Amino acid sequence: MYPNSNPPVEWDGKTGTNILWQTPLPYVSYGGLIAVKNRVFLMSEFGYQSDFPELVCMDATTGKRLWKREINHLALAVQDAAERQKVATVWHDHLAWRREYMTLKAELAGAADEAARAVVTETMKTKGMWTADKKATPEKASPLSHWRMGKEHPEIGKAGLFFDAWRGSYGGWWPGATFATPCSDGEFVYIATAWRQYACFDFNGNQKWLQWFPQGGGRPGKSADYGDGCGGSRSPLLWGDLFIADTFGWVRALDRKTGKVVWEVSRDALGIGQHEITSPVVMTIGGVDVLWCNGPLAIRLPEGKPLKVENWPNSGMMAVLNTDERDTLFLTGGGEHGAWADKGHGTNPPPAAVKFMIEGDALKPTVLWSGIDGKGLPSNCATLAYDAGKVYYSNRGVQVLDAKTGKVLSGAAKKAAAATGSIYAIANGRIYGTGAGGEHGCEKRKDDLEAKVSMDVFSLDGKQLAVNALYGPKLEGEFKTMQTVAGIPNWFSYSMPFTVDGDRLYVRGCWMVYCIGAK
Repeated sequence: MYPNSNPPVEWDGKTGTNILWQTPLPYVSYGGLIAVKNRVFLMSEFGYQSDFPELVCMDATTGKRLWKREINHLALAVQDAAERQKVATVWHDHLAWRREYMTLKAELAGAADEAARAVVTETMKTKGMWTADKKATPEKASPLSHWRMGKEHPEIGKAGLFFDAWRGSYGGWWPGATFATPCSDGEFVYIATAWRQYACFDFNGNQKWLQWFPQGGGRPGKSADYGDGCGGSRSPLLWGDLFIADTFGWVRALDRKTGKVVWEVSRDALGIGQHEITSPVVMTIGGVDVLWCNGPLAIRLPEGKPLKVENWPNSGMMAVLNTDERDTLFLTGGGEHGAWADKGHGTNPPPAAVKFMIEGDALKPTVLWSGIDGKGLPSNCATLAYDAGKVYYSNRGVQVLDAKTGKVLSGAAKKAAAATGSIYAIANGRIYGTGAGGEHGCEKRKDDLEAKVSMDVFSLDGKQLAVNALYGPKLEGEFKTMQTVAGIPNWFSYSMPFTVDGDRLYVRGCWMVYCIGAK
């Protein structure tokens, strides 16, 4: 919510209208970004120029990159210096192998004829990147591959270095290690990665503290070098003196001044799942602050004591707090990612409003309303926003609902689809979000043309005011090299995150950051 901001209603990436600057990124990431005190902070993935995730800082006025810092936790994971160097070398060589493999794989796909394919195939065979087994992908054949590193180099997994489950096959969906959005108190910036790294930096790039934890390496039954993109994708938050992160199988609260653990809660010990992407929020119920994590998992603050959630209606995905009645959450639904029963079959279809009360050590939910006109509209990308007694629900447009009853007040109902656009901001009486064209509001391009994303602006009664467009860079030069290594199409970030600061809007694509403001 940005009540005192006034970003433009219209802009155009092709003509440059109201595009103040656009700055290339060190490497791809699907994570969100924040703008604080004339700084923009965001994360960049490992595997291209860096062996570790990076925090990037830009000047919000000019777009100039001020600094980037590697989040290297090996000194915490491996005490012996010689062993630590061995681990670093094996990991570095592994990433180099992956870059070469992806380059050769692209050459194979683009080979002009069978003779050219034969040359590339022979090179891949020589380097251990090929297998005659059609059921196995080439990367599974390599002793340095993701799939065999746990056996060949167990020290890598023990040191907390791994690709997530989805990224192992390349070219598919992979949130990576840096999906989680940083947070800030205006003096320091705090980050959590899927590698279970937690860190704090000042605005000049000086590291204040760094923590790393070996517990919880991924899905149950998998080795420590195997990740799950969902579990590492939830964003952290600040509450009082605590920095709180819900990452993989653990929810941890760290002292934000020192980085020391204040308390931690194991999802696995409580038998609570970890596959949902939904980030935690803090409710206030009868004067008690409660951390709500999807699963469901509720933790009483400040002591970090789990509360038993009784009769959970299981209609969740993204949880949005009613900021006027802080004991009520609004849930979007979301099939596989959202914990709505059986991927979209339950008694309380989304969207839904759920009110809570505490009795002893139990949290009791009551469904206030569910569905729109009783019908569920699930989408993996649906989002909503709350403001002044109204809920703004994204479903290929914006529907305005009464927060207490769920009754549709205005806005057009349209056919639900997985490509539903997303609401990310309400600023100066306007709603800003992504469009519904293509996957996650973005038109993916596999050729060298620019990716296109639609960004819509609505009034608070759900009327569309503008349809704007941004374009990704052409896949040539450094962008082409990065795209080849990453193995993903030319598009914008996962659901295309953005933020508002003052009269400007900052948008993250996979390869660029864009600043939108009145010229």
